[in-house]
Amino acid sequence: MVSTDNPGGLELREIFGDDVAVVPKGDDGALAQAILDRLAHPGRAREGTARLVAERFRVDGVAERYLGLYAEAMAS
Repeated sequence: MVSTDNPGGLELREIFGDDVAVVPKGDDGALAQAILDRLAHPGRAREGTARLVAERFRVDGVAERYLGLYAEAMAS
């Protein structure tokens, strides 16, 4: 992943570590170079990143989280 140093990009870097390249906002050259670098050297994400993506963003993980919230709400 590639992002700028905006709050969302910095948050992604915190979550996914080195799997996110963060470049300065407004530096079009750095952004372009980071994108080209990622395209030139595609690689698998670290195990931790792959697990977080599955848990937080894939349908099964999201559905499981919603079901947990519903169960918690019904128990209250």
